[in-house]
Amino acid sequence: MQNNSRQPTQYLIDEIHRCTNKLQLFLDNERRQDLIHPQPNNLDANRGTQLSFTWVAGHMNSTGNERADVLAKEAAEFGSSLENDLPIFLRRQLPISISAVKQEISAKIKILMKEWWKKSPRFKKTRRIDPSFPSDKYITITSSLNRRQTSILTQLRTGHAPINAHLHRIRKNNTPNCPQATCRGITEDKHHLLFTCPRYVHERYQLTQRIGKNTFNSNKLLADEKIIPHTLNYLNKIGRFKHIYGDIAPGLER
Repeated sequence: MQNNSRQPTQYLIDEIHRCTNKLQLFLDNERRQDLIHPQPNNLDANRGTQLSFTWVAGHMNSTGNERADVLAKEAAEFGSSLENDLPIFLRRQLPISISAVKQEISAKIKILMKEWWKKSPRFKKTRRIDPSFPSDKYITITSSLNRRQTSILTQLRTGHAPINAHLHRIRKNNTPNCPQATCRGITEDKHHLLFTCPRYVHERYQLTQRIGKNTFNSNKLLADEKIIPHTLNYLNKIGRFKHIYGDIAPGLER
């Protein structure tokens, strides 16, 4: 009641202040009249007027509070009371809640964003890795990673990692092939780097031992919060991105 900053249902608080001020003026005037024209046996003539507000916690078996809860639930489910049953100041269009408007706009933006995303040519590729996208899941996953780790993870998910298939596509490398002698003529793409390059068979074996063969797929390696640290350890051990990112191990095993 003492907080005059902007908040939801501020108009109700303003009305309570208006009514209490009006009541205070009325009672003060009555007191002055009693002092000027004292009435016999009036014990309250010399007393001041005080009005107190007390917060009643829920579920405390307060009859008034329980009844107010029932009426509030009825209003939320079935709508407002008849106009003649409402206080006069509520028989008009209520002020728009800024908080409610923001929530509505945010909900509509999320719906439109998902509709737009489904029309994107990148939708099918990303969905194969992370079906929940777009969502806050990836933000949660990367919140515990540093910038280098987040960068390489995002680049692998989007297919823009600094490996030869992508570098050749953007004309930064003469060949898309794997630089390893054992992979002559084989394109070095994300799948080759993670799953098939024989140069990293030992590191790959260690990875599968830690995460299990059932989780050894792109969905888990690049989108599962529990598996991603192991993926980063694998990438750190093979050293393919060390010249760019340095140490990207998340601190599980080295």
